[in-house]
Amino acid sequence: MNSFEYKNPQINQKNPWTSLFLLIMLFLAANLVAQLVGSAIAVFASGADFKDLNKLFEPPFTAQSKRFLYIAQGLSHFLGFTAFGLFFIKIIDQENISSHFNGKSLSASGILLVIFMTFSFMLFN
Repeated sequence: MNSFEYKNPQINQKNPWTSLFLLIMLFLAANLVAQLVGSAIAVFASGADFKDLNKLFEPPFTAQSKRFLYIAQGLSHFLGFTAFGLFFIKIIDQENISSHFNGKSLSASGILLVIFMTFSFMLFN
């Protein structure tokens, strides 16, 4: 077998520009849907009324407004980035998700470093 031949026959059939365009459009759509779902769940989880949503975004911020923003932002980012990425790998690219992760390279110190860096950057955000 020639070293330049692909083992995966799908690679020969895919146009990279079409794949990139599809990725961008699906990413934008997934993030829009994720924002809507995250906000809808946050309304119910924080106990806010639909009439009073504008007051949640005005200072002074109450515990209810902070809870709403944290839930909405957390869910929308999880759905828009993590869930979308896994969906794209499994459904669109039709690949095995575990092939993208190397379980041997995970260590406790690496995981703690990522958690520490995340919380450190949250201070500046």
